[in-house]
Amino acid sequence: MPAEDSESLPRMQTIVVAIDGSELSTYALRVAAHMAQQDQARVVAVHVRHVAAAGLGAADVVGTLDTSRFYDAALEVAQDAKKSATKVLGGAGLTGWTYEERSGPQVESLVEAINEHHGDLVVVGSHGHNPLYDLIVGSIAQGLLTHAPVSVLVARPYRSHTAAD
Repeated sequence: MPAEDSESLPRMQTIVVAIDGSELSTYALRVAAHMAQQDQARVVAVHVRHVAAAGLGAADVVGTLDTSRFYDAALEVAQDAKKSATKVLGGAGLTGWTYEERSGPQVESLVEAINEHHGDLVVVGSHGHNPLYDLIVGSIAQGLLTHAPVSVLVARPYRSHTAAD
């Protein structure tokens, strides 16, 4: 394949970022903001609330989960995600950004957002949840790699390489 210079590459117009309020999704926001500044693209930060109904029902049967606390915690996570988007994207001086909240299966909801906003790229943090969560709900990054109609950037914080690495 012939080498192309960056001027012949298409300019990104819309970057969708999956956020959950975690430090790694905040990093993904920073990466998206930097890229948006380069291409003068708009950023759509999307938080998806997903309630695994079967898991809630099973936990409720055995009396191990107070569902109102679960929903309160989900609301708190959504508020943290919105605050993070406002701080990072607003702080970067981007005027073309929005935050939206969706509910439903995360990957499908994110793919819908990508399609609706005509996204050119989706950015996601590398590991926003613990391994048990990923086992039960599934990895958002992996799902997007499989189902997103655009390129997926899995943002991982930079770590310097030393001779011991």
